[in-house]
Amino acid sequence: MKKQLLATAVTAVLAMGTSTIANAGNITDKVSLGAFMEVGGYIGGDTRQSIDAYHFNEKSDEATYHTDTAGSIRVKYKDGQVFGGIEVDAYMNKDANLDKAFVGLKFENGVTVKGGLIDSVFDARSSYGDLAVEFGKGAVETGAGGDVNGITAEYKNDKLYAGVTAIHDSNSQTGSFNGAVDFKPMEGLLIGAGFLRTDGTFWGKVNDSYSWNIGAEYQATEKLKIGALYNQYRVNENDESVDLNASSASFNRNSVDMDQWEISARYKLVEKLTVAAQVSSRDYTLEDADYTVDGETHNDANTLSDAGMFYGFGAFYDYSKNTRFSADYQYGTALNESMGYIKAAFYF
Repeated sequence: MKKQLLATAVTAVLAMGTSTIANAGNITDKVSLGAFMEVGGYIGGDTRQSIDAYHFNEKSDEATYHTDTAGSIRVKYKDGQVFGGIEVDAYMNKDANLDKAFVGLKFENGVTVKGGLIDSVFDARSSYGDLAVEFGKGAVETGAGGDVNGITAEYKNDKLYAGVTAIHDSNSQTGSFNGAVDFKPMEGLLIGAGFLRTDGTFWGKVNDSYSWNIGAEYQATEKLKIGALYNQYRVNENDESVDLNASSASFNRNSVDMDQWEISARYKLVEKLTVAAQVSSRDYTLEDADYTVDGETHNDANTLSDAGMFYGFGAFYDYSKNTRFSADYQYGTALNESMGYIKAAFYF
């Protein structure tokens, strides 16, 4: 079924690519159809632990390649101030799912409100200052960081953005929320901050964590953009969503603190080719969980620390307005091993 749905998405993308309709599908003046197809994946070790500091031990049977191939079909509706959308995603290595289903209102004063299955504010806007091609992407996506059931309220003008998402977890509890704010104090400069509080059950697992970050991006010249990011992330002892054996020490953790800073840059070599580089440091503090010996529980937990640097280099080539090829490479002591990423993306 997964491959059939993915094949359907691919067929739709190819059909739209040969269509003469603008934007691949203005069905009516109120309804539009779109799609994307991404072919590629990660190259490296037998887990994704080395790739993403926030999603550990997502094991793959393939020791050197982890597919990230996916397709999506999107339907959007807009009638004056009212808008809505539905999106279905299909993956090579995961079950297909309904990714978005929402309705909203956009007011003339710059305020937008939407609800349903949506991208949270943190997911959409919290990577301020992170200019890496693929790796990095400062946002921490835990259960309440990505696509969620919730309500978002946003305000935007030419210089300021502010938004917040209130989230229902799998048990319809409302203890999770996130948001972001950014502003443009001068031409070419963007400063932003994001926050995330996760407290609930998502996809069958308890999430109990928080994160915040602040970053800035500056268009230094016509071709050069530079960025800086600081991120702090804490997983509390009740969290069941992530196996955080991120350091060289391996033990049953009680809680984990992570601090990360990053400096990155992008430079347009020629009209369609852009290169990027990043340097980053991640510092972990891991607190050991209580343990039992001969039926007796001990709470003399150890606190261990681990730190390291890593570096990344990448590039993307915009073959056309709907086609992008990209690659990224990352290595350093903060990772278990070097990792690579390559992808071809087709948007319609």
